[in-house]
Amino acid sequence: MTSKKKYILAILIASVALIGYLIGDYFVDYALKRGEDMSPPAACASIHDSTRKIPTIPNSNYEEWDIKSTDGLKLFATHFLPTDKSHKWIILVHGYGCDQKYSWDYAPEYLKNDFDVITPDLRSCGKSEGIYTTMGVKESEDIALWTQDILNHDSEAVIILHGISMGAATVMIASENIENLFAVIEDCGYTSAYDMFTEQLHIQFNLPSFPIMNFVNIMSAIKTDVKLSSASP
Repeated sequence: MTSKKKYILAILIASVALIGYLIGDYFVDYALKRGEDMSPPAACASIHDSTRKIPTIPNSNYEEWDIKSTDGLKLFATHFLPTDKSHKWIILVHGYGCDQKYSWDYAPEYLKNDFDVITPDLRSCGKSEGIYTTMGVKESEDIALWTQDILNHDSEAVIILHGISMGAATVMIASENIENLFAVIEDCGYTSAYDMFTEQLHIQFNLPSFPIMNFVNIMSAIKTDVKLSSASP
């Protein structure tokens, strides 16, 4: 190969890499990055039901809890107390682009049945710190920490995880690494975040998955430390 051809090839490779970087960077931020005003990722506006009302806070005594994630984020949750104390605990895990308030409509039934109810703000949601969501991967590690915090308060705790949408994916992944679970309730989770985002790429942008999703997967690993394809409950 002549020097000129090598030069042209190098330029082509560099151009593809740059284009891939820009495309991946845009879609990762669009789908996974929290807004500067603490708002959900921009992609949420096109898929959320704008008519859904925020559930009211459960009619129960409550207190705020907080923990530190393994990567140093301060995470917050609300602990709702039942009238009659038992050793039954439930962690209600909200979905993509939401916060803990969107799990509060499930809480009254559990409280009525003497469960202590924990409703966390997942990382990068609500009051919890963080910039990027990882579609259940790092969130599942955080849920494991919340279960440990429950056991610190009640060594005889019987714990159930109940997740909705991305929360369902989160509790499915978490269940692999938590030994003291009694049950997991999976409500509308996904098989693969990669496949789900591929479908949305077609629906919202009418774009092919290859090579765009490959760029997104690489940039997700760079920016969030987790490949999108790893969110596969």
